[in-house]
Amino acid sequence: MDPITTTILAALGMMGSELIKSGVKDAYDNLKAVIRRKWGETAPISKAITAIEEDPESTAPAAVLE
Repeated sequence: MDPITTTILAALGMMGSELIKSGVKDAYDNLKAVIRRKWGETAPISKAITAIEEDPESTAPAAVLE
């Protein structure tokens, strides 16, 4: 996996725990903002991020991120 995909999936996994720190969430939100600024809200990568947030077990959005 590339670094962006790895970061997104790792952050999602950490968000489920009670030990998440605000810095990780802020970094994740900033990464999403950069992606959306660069490629737009309707780009496949932006849609894949939204889809994987809604269903982290889905493999199709993860494949788009890869």
